[in-house]
Amino acid sequence: MELYGLVSVIDQHVFGDEFAFKASYNGRNASEASLLLLRERLQPVCRRTLRKQVLEAGHINYTKRLATTAHFEPEDKEHELYEAVSAYLQRNDTALFGSKPNALITLVFRKILGSSTVALVSTLDKAIKA
Repeated sequence: MELYGLVSVIDQHVFGDEFAFKASYNGRNASEASLLLLRERLQPVCRRTLRKQVLEAGHINYTKRLATTAHFEPEDKEHELYEAVSAYLQRNDTALFGSKPNALITLVFRKILGSSTVALVSTLDKAIKA
């Protein structure tokens, strides 16, 4: 249905209505023939262009990216702060997260901590006041 919605934004008439789309392309039950028809119907609105094709055509000159890795060792105070925040986020009695810690929320808070201590203080302050 996500495909139906995206294509309908571009052209409402490619698939007809929602019920016709569901009847024709019912996920796991769709036949190989119906999937080939789907691919054909998508041709006018969906084109896949590879980076290699763009380079060969000379339309865009991509900047070469050179990844570098920098080694970083936190100072003692930074490490203490990380451990204290981690301990806080993993506590069962932390009102912010209910009865059990949420791994995604914990990850977000740790990313904020890696960004800036000021950002972390602001985020925790807002979360505690909410």
